[in-house]
Order: sequence, then C-alpha cells, then structure tokens
Amino acid sequence: MTAGSVRDLLTRWTLEWIQSVIALDGRRVVDVGCGEGHLAVALSQAGAEVVGVEPSQEAASMARDQGVDVRPVDFLEFDEGPFDVVLFTRSLHHIPEVEKAVQRSADLLAPGGLLLLEEFDVEAVDEATLRWFYDTMYLLRRAGLADEGPEQRIEDLPAAWQEEHHHHHPLHPAKVYLDALSGAYSQVEVSRGPYFFWKYCRHLRPDAEAIGRALFEVEQGLLREKRIVANGVRVIARP
Repeated sequence: MTAGSVRDLLTRWTLEWIQSVIALDGRRVVDVGCGEGHLAVALSQAGAEVVGVEPSQEAASMARDQGVDVRPVDFLEFDEGPFDVVLFTRSLHHIPEVEKAVQRSADLLAPGGLLLLEEFDVEAVDEATLRWFYDTMYLLRRAGLADEGPEQRIEDLPAAWQEEHHHHHPLHPAKVYLDALSGAYSQVEVSRGPYFFWKYCRHLRPDAEAIGRALFEVEQGLLREKRIVANGVRVIARP
C-alpha cells in the first residue's frame, strides 16, 4: 500500500482487493451501505459506473456532495439493476433480514456478475486476540494518536467486546451470512485475514498513516505466527 491519509489507506486496502478480483473499467457496481462515499468515489475513478445505496440520510447527503450517484433507501427497497458487482463492505452484518438481503443481491446481478463481501466475524475472537486489540487501543489513546480507546487497561475483555458490539439488533456472525450466501450462490469463496487494523485506523489521527500501515503489518505477522485469530472475512460469490 502506498502513502496517503489514514482514510485513503483503508479505501486503498479494499480497492486493491476488488481490482485483484475484477477489472472495474466499464463495470456497473452497486456499493451497498456506501456511507459517506469514499470507496464509491475510488471505484468511479477506477472506471466503474457506481450506484451507492445508503439508508442514512446524513451519510447519503455527504456521499452525494462527493459526486456519488446515491440512493438513500434501505437495500431491501432497492430494485435497480442489473449490476456486474454487488459490493458489501462492512454493511451486511447490519442488515437484520440477512437472507433477504443476500437473495436481493443475487437478483440484482447481470449474467456473469459476482458478489464481493468484506466483513468481520464478531465471534472470531479469543483471549489473546482481545488482549492485543484492547492493549493496542489503550496505547494509541495514551500516546495521543487515536481519538478513542480505553482510558485504562481493560481487564474483562469479553465484556468489553460484547459492549462495543451491542446494537439495537444483534450483529450477524460470519456463520449467519455465510450460510445465507451458500443458499443463494452456487460458488462461494471465503478467505480470512486482517481486520483489527481497520478498527484502529478509524480512530487514528488523519496524519498517522504510517502508524496505520505498521498496524496492518503487525496484524499480518501475528496471523502468520498464529498468535491471534483472523477476524476479517472476504467473500467472492457467483450465482
């Protein structure tokens, strides 16, 4: 990954994976849960024709201000298409009716199209992984490099993780959305890898891009050494 801001680092990380799977020039892509539109803009700059779907009116407005062609609706209400790529980046686990969302994604695909999913698995943690994650957040906060994190070293790690991921509806673990994908798609390729660096980078100072890259490298190393659990999930699915 090349130099840039922390936000750009995260966008490039996802964009480079997408481009390793499919050439984007001239492809129609729907970015589900596009947020403020940073990835959608990058996809457009790479030659894709992008439609963003974002239920948050505030986020949709910010995406529109960046030039994104965005629909401020729930994904289950979205009925345009067809698309060469249906893209979920850390959004599917938020949709309560995950099976309906997955089926909708399959319905929106053009012949030969594919679904790309970048997610995390809320259940893929253990004591060592949580200790590394929260201690690193604590250090970043104390060093003034992050705007959020524990003010003291956390002792009850499972409780902290559960509280952090408590939402008005339960977040779907990987098994739920992977089972839904297997029911709607004939080919589902799953890989697991880094994810915690993304959580760190969300709270780093904008100029701390070098720290973000270092955190990514550290997480990769710990995964290779099998010292932590792989929390990130990437999926390539074909009907």
